[in-house]
This record gives sequence, structure tokens and C-alpha cells, in this order.
Amino acid sequence: VFFEVLKNALLTSMRKAGPDAECKPIHASLISGTSLNAENERTVKITDHGEGISREDMRKVWSYFHSTTKTKDPREQESAGFSTSGGRGLGLAVSRVLVRYFGGEIDLHSIPRKGTDVYIYL
Repeated sequence: VFFEVLKNALLTSMRKAGPDAECKPIHASLISGTSLNAENERTVKITDHGEGISREDMRKVWSYFHSTTKTKDPREQESAGFSTSGGRGLGLAVSRVLVRYFGGEIDLHSIPRKGTDVYIYL
């Protein structure tokens, strides 16, 4: 789950920066303590400064086979320098199932052209 969210954050930051520019850093933090709902609850926050997700796409990100990747053809992704393993529309949907299986929740907040914050509660 963490790998999938970090991969999405890295790919979107790279796409926003372009092939010759340096992408902005991705931040990951672990929050724990008594201020959370449960004594033993942990929260992981992953933040990127990539493309963000439009409000229209935000309604669909948890659907299977929905991808916010603009380039759908794997050959185009490969020629642009991006992995062909991304953009299939399974990552966030499967991540949500796994997090819920272990009694947690995953939440996503995004601002188009500014970036995305993902919260994983376990």
C-alpha cells in the first residue's frame, strides 16, 4: 500500500516537473500518539507537489480501472520516461481494499496543479 501511494506521488511529481527538470520532494510522515482516535492508531501522511487530481476525477479514483494518467498508451509512457506499470487504474482501489482489510482507512485530498495528500490510518 505504501509503495503504491509513494509510486503515484513520485510519478506525478516527475510528470509535472518534465523530463529535464528536478521534481519537488515527496514527504512521508508517521503520526502516532494519544491525540488520535485510538491509543494504538497510526497515521501515515504522504504529500506530493505534483499535478493534483481534478474534482471530477476525485469522485472516481477509488473505482477499478479508472486512471488519472493522461497518457493511456504504454508505448507513449515508456517513450516519455515513465514506467508502464502505472496508469492501469488498480493501485488506489486495491490499496483501499487492503487498508480496510486490516481495519484502517485511506483518505485523499488534492488540489489541481498543486499536489495531493494521502492519509493512511491504521
